[in-house]
Amino acid sequence: MTPADGALPAAGVVPAVAASRGRRRPDGPLAGRRILVLGGPHPAVARAREQITSLGGSAAVAAFLLDEYDRVRGAEDFVFYNQPAGGGVELGIDGGAEQSIRIDLADLPGRCVRVRVVAALSGDATFGAVGPVQVQAVPRVGQPFARATLDAATTERTMLLADVYRRGASWRLRVVGQGYGHGLAWLATTYGVRVDD
Repeated sequence: MTPADGALPAAGVVPAVAASRGRRRPDGPLAGRRILVLGGPHPAVARAREQITSLGGSAAVAAFLLDEYDRVRGAEDFVFYNQPAGGGVELGIDGGAEQSIRIDLADLPGRCVRVRVVAALSGDATFGAVGPVQVQAVPRVGQPFARATLDAATTERTMLLADVYRRGASWRLRVVGQGYGHGLAWLATTYGVRVDD
């Protein structure tokens, strides 16, 4: 999945991306917005924010601040429910049923070249049972302007939703949609986080 043209400003806060469960509705409130292609980059709007939101259910949203080797410096680069903020990335909770990740590019550590936003289910739940996940790009103020539907999951318990990554002096957004049959703790260890038993 090679990035194409279309870059984010080097400073500011990235546009939001929201992920929610449910069926695709072409005639819904996002009708006419740009459809994001898996693996393809999307330009951002300056002074906006990057946000991944999970509505209802047991899905938890988290983020990893990664270097060029897809590794964290330590636990401080893992933002999740037990550590809701760090390095320009913040977990937001709205009413208990909605979680979001907000990213401020200007506050990211210098060695961070990628913020990977993921969703995870608790217990033995799978995304195949949950149903399609909608990923939306949302500006700081206003309605979503782009979306993608992640609907190919079967036995996956964790899913990579989106990357915000640096290329040269610019930042880009890419929807990923890759899932794994393991929990969030397993995924964290693959990026170098030490997880207590």
